[in-house]
Amino acid sequence: MNTRLSPRLLASLLTTALGVSLAVGRCVAPPGGVPKKDAGPRKKDAAMEEAPDPAAEALRKARLDRLTSLAGAKRVQVVSLAGPLDEAAAQGLARDLRGVADDEAVVLELDSVGGVPGAVEKVRDSLGAFKGPLVVFVRGQALGEAALLPFAAQVVVLAPGARWGAASQTQFSARRMSDGELAALAETFREAARIAGRPEDWARAMVIAPAPPRAGQGTAAAGVAQEKTPAMQGGDGADAGASSIPGPEKSSPSPDPYISSMAAADAKAKKPSPPPVGALVTLGAREAVRLGLGDFDRSDLQSLVHRLGWAGKEVLRSGKAVQIPKAPVDGVKPKKDPEAILNGTRRILVIPVSGTIELGLSSFVLRVLQKAKAGDLVVLDIDTFGGRVDAATQIRDGLLRTKAKTVALINPRAISAGALISLACDLIVMVPGGSIGAATPVQVGGGGEAQPVGEKVVSYLRKEFKATAEAKGRRGDLAEAMVDMSVEVEDVPAELKATISGLQKGKLLTLTTEEAMALHMAELRAESFEDFVEKSKLGHVPVIRQKVNWAEEVSRFL
Repeated sequence: MNTRLSPRLLASLLTTALGVSLAVGRCVAPPGGVPKKDAGPRKKDAAMEEAPDPAAEALRKARLDRLTSLAGAKRVQVVSLAGPLDEAAAQGLARDLRGVADDEAVVLELDSVGGVPGAVEKVRDSLGAFKGPLVVFVRGQALGEAALLPFAAQVVVLAPGARWGAASQTQFSARRMSDGELAALAETFREAARIAGRPEDWARAMVIAPAPPRAGQGTAAAGVAQEKTPAMQGGDGADAGASSIPGPEKSSPSPDPYISSMAAADAKAKKPSPPPVGALVTLGAREAVRLGLGDFDRSDLQSLVHRLGWAGKEVLRSGKAVQIPKAPVDGVKPKKDPEAILNGTRRILVIPVSGTIELGLSSFVLRVLQKAKAGDLVVLDIDTFGGRVDAATQIRDGLLRTKAKTVALINPRAISAGALISLACDLIVMVPGGSIGAATPVQVGGGGEAQPVGEKVVSYLRKEFKATAEAKGRRGDLAEAMVDMSVEVEDVPAELKATISGLQKGKLLTLTTEEAMALHMAELRAESFEDFVEKSKLGHVPVIRQKVNWAEEVSRFL
């Protein structure tokens, strides 16, 4: 058989093969991926360049599905869960949920650390069995096993300063868990996040710190199932919420302006990065929202109700109506971001402010403030009933002038002149059971008894407090109410005004830790200085405790 081809037939075969090769090349990418440069000039497709990231689109749809499903609630029931999640807490929550109808929504205010594994499972099952809309509002902490609960909700809201995750392994159960138990718990977290349409790898990292990838492997070697996470990858995210999150199967544009603005913001969102290796995940409000674990941050129940479009609905707590104004109150919106203020800290300088505030103390504080640099964080550890106005004013002026960031750690009280010093700091951190306020000026008479001063001094000090508070982004009228009992504070939620007597005329304002947090006169709560450092993720920053010199010691003694 003759195998030679005529020139005409050979040319025809080559032309056909080349055509097939080009056609296949348009459909199948080469092994190395699509080449960066095309063979010929091509105009850029603006529509393709501006297409949203698939992860952001999945996150947007999942959040819209959750938010739009809340609109049908006829009434809102508020329940609280605080303290360790033990059997009593599980039974109490189950009892509260039994009294809620399916067409009512539940807001679970959560502030809990750890718990008993069996009780945590019961609480999660109770939340999962509830058929109505469920919102978890992390007002304080959701740490250890309690961190599992927000994944049972359609919407997760965090208050500024809240923490969600695991600060340490010891917060899981009352006993030390085995590796197998931790692995099982980590899988429970991951599966709960998958069902809720939230990033699985970050949820798992709340229980087991991701390990560094092995040689030749990517981040998946860390035990993180990123490729299956609807909120992290492309796709419509329908699998994420279909099994347990009630709501419409297809999301539609919502008439609610807040939900619409959220959708617009989500469309610009970037794909979240994987969790860091070697450390358990503990998130603040802003970080949780950015990663798609939380839906938004809000400081109190009133503003949460407004943002969910429930302002016109009846809101009950323990069977009693909660008064929600028709319009949100601007005065109680958070104005500070602790994470942004503390970011970039290079050194922590600790100044003890205890006992009576006098000129020796002011000299000591001013000396440290003058030497502090822009990267320093000056922490005033405050425990005082007050003292001299001139000494407190000098410290106040030094705090307002310093280049360093400043924190007032009220541990446990900042009364009178101590309140003025605290208000002059960038952040106010209070320990549980703390207090701030009661700053009415008095003068000591010849018999050693405190006597009231004239209106001239009261007027001066009232405006000094107001100017100081406003200089640091806090409410001036609340500061004035600490000095002058004739001041009546307006524009606060009715539930707060009914319980805080100092907000009304004729009463001097002194705030507890919880009250100061609710009114945003304090930004964070911490058990101690060490707890503040841990919560602020500043454990790597050197701490320098300041001491008085001999001259200041003599001055304080005199």
